[in-house]
Amino acid sequence: MAEKIFDENDAIEWVRREVPQAAGYSDDDILLVMDIMLEYDEKMGDDGDYEIDDMVAYVKAQLKKDGECEVKPDDVPAIVEAELGYEEWLMED
Repeated sequence: MAEKIFDENDAIEWVRREVPQAAGYSDDDILLVMDIMLEYDEKMGDDGDYEIDDMVAYVKAQLKKDGECEVKPDDVPAIVEAELGYEEWLMED
């Protein structure tokens, strides 16, 4: 079986399939959420021991600072969970 690798276009499509309201967001908006998630992961370190609610709160705060992203705060939890689901799928055998 071929190794699955992260592909941002696949991740965007995954999010759009899992979160119907994400269909109205640009690729750049969804990628910004994913980039902020990665930033959060890097801040938390290698153990990855954190609550998803903490990540969601961090993403919302960073999006608010950005001010130009169209992602609504109410949609952030579903987008975060969908992207994490994509990552889990990548790790499956």
